[in-house]
Amino acid sequence: MLNILKRFPDSTDPIDRESNAAVEVLMDGDAPRAVAMLEALEEKHPNRYYTAANLGTAYELSGNDEKALQWILEGIRRNPDSHMKTEWLHARILETKIKLKSDPDWLKSHTITEADFSRLRDLNYKLQTRQRPVDATDLHRSLWIQLSARMLFVKPKDPIVAQLLKELALVEAQTAFLENATSYLHMAQEYGAPSEEIAPMKREWSRIIWWSAASRTTISVLQTVALLAVVLAMLWGVFLLLRRSVRHGH
Repeated sequence: MLNILKRFPDSTDPIDRESNAAVEVLMDGDAPRAVAMLEALEEKHPNRYYTAANLGTAYELSGNDEKALQWILEGIRRNPDSHMKTEWLHARILETKIKLKSDPDWLKSHTITEADFSRLRDLNYKLQTRQRPVDATDLHRSLWIQLSARMLFVKPKDPIVAQLLKELALVEAQTAFLENATSYLHMAQEYGAPSEEIAPMKREWSRIIWWSAASRTTISVLQTVALLAVVLAMLWGVFLLLRRSVRHGH
């Protein structure tokens, strides 16, 4: 799910081959066996980033989010630029899953990214994360990368994916296109986002999209009318000049 990493798939290095064998087992769906293989690899060859990252994913797929978080954080410690600098969001996802176990309503009053969506247009705004401060563009990219991987394996309905899609929609709405943001809301609803949360946002954004299109149409019509008026005025001027020339000719 998520971030399953092979190191040099064609490598002949024994450590890489052992790591890749564990990844194959994980991709085949035997997460507990992959955990055992990766733990053994970590014991024999400690402090490798790929081992930590894959242990995080293997433990998550095994249902042990606490251990998964421990290893994802260790992976970030070993490689601060890990997974295109988006592993901070994987850690937040795991923290959210853990909190939801004790408080199923946690997402009603919190977000996964913890971003201040009202400030995304502020060029000075940066969200502090475990890897680096991220601006609106980086936040959009992080959400997109993590969702692209997660949605390959997680089918509706899933509260984490639903919330991530909702947050991606909010970022898109503030920084890019409302049409795309509305599409993300549709997807969030398919993944189980509550209609009472999504419906008002969709109505508001659809209204703005409609008015924007209507305004563009009105402006286009006015520009066309203005152009026609100029052309008619020019033609009228030419007509008057020709008529005057004819009179002088007589």
